[in-house]
Amino acid sequence: MATKFNLNRQPVSDDEINTHKDFDKLVKKFKEQSIEKARSDVNFLKNKKITYSTIIAGATIFCTVTYFTVFKNQ
Repeated sequence: MATKFNLNRQPVSDDEINTHKDFDKLVKKFKEQSIEKARSDVNFLKNKKITYSTIIAGATIFCTVTYFTVFKNQ
């Protein structure tokens, strides 16, 4: 299937162009979409169970490594 190009289009009028030139509307739409996306995203660090579990596991590993390092020399 060949692509069809319309090379003999009628020119767009200035009034039609100006009706679509609303930068404030564009910014408002972008902000609404950004806020909607931010509300729908579930951030990994916002999950408190995972955050606390990670901190406890890190502290446990640190203490274990420190313990074996200190008492291995004795």
